[in-house]
Formats: sequence, structure tokens, C-alpha cells
Amino acid sequence: MIIGVNLPNYSSLGYRDSIIAIAHAAEALGYASVWTNDHVLLPTSRPEPFGNVLESLTPLSYLAASTSRIRLGTGILVLPQRDPLLVAKQAATISHLSGGRLVLAVGVGYIKKELQPGRMRCQFRQRRDTQSEEWPN
Repeated sequence: MIIGVNLPNYSSLGYRDSIIAIAHAAEALGYASVWTNDHVLLPTSRPEPFGNVLESLTPLSYLAASTSRIRLGTGILVLPQRDPLLVAKQAATISHLSGGRLVLAVGVGYIKKELQPGRMRCQFRQRRDTQSEEWPN
């Protein structure tokens, strides 16, 4: 069985010492992966523990240097809030520096206020099933 751990990059545990301790304990206990949560901007009406969310890729980059085996994953990166080319470069860099341990999961988000036009970095014209269709040139 393959089991991963939610790395709390939010709330009262979203600090350097706790993130390192949790990742090191997960690796020592034989867990397969640690996963961060991602929301670039959350509405202030969201309840704790999501009032203080650290950016998702930066803790994984930090942990790439202090872990050796455990896989490092994003628990759905909210791509419309980011520059897709920059995300690709950041992900490739983390993957390279971690020895290929990055697992990148992306999505479009689910909180309506996150999806307001002023907060979206990229627009999606239509949905595509990347498993069965090729992207047009």
C-alpha cells in the first residue's frame, strides 16, 4: 500500500520547524510522499485552518534539500492563478534538484472568488481530455 501525508503548509503548523519535522518523520516512517495545499489568494471569509496558506511550491523546494527519498507533491496547484510557463519552470527545477521526486498535480480551483477574472492568470477556452485527445498546435 502506498500512503502519503498532507504537509500542513497552513495554519499554526505552517512554519519552518513543523514542516521540516513532519516531512522528516514521514520519510523516517516509510511514507511514500508529502503533499502541500495550494491557494494563492483565499477570500477572508474562509475559516481556519486555511486563513494562512503558504505558497505551495516553495516548501517543496525547501524540503527537496533536506529529504532524500520521499516524493514531494502538490495537492492540486490552482493553475489559473499562476503563470503556466513559470509553474512549468519551477516544477522542472524542483524535480531536477530533488532527483525527480516532484509530483505535480494541477487543477482550476473550486472557490468561486478565486476564479474571478481579475485573479486568473490564464484563461481556458474549452475542456480537453488529455488522456484521449492531443492538444491542437
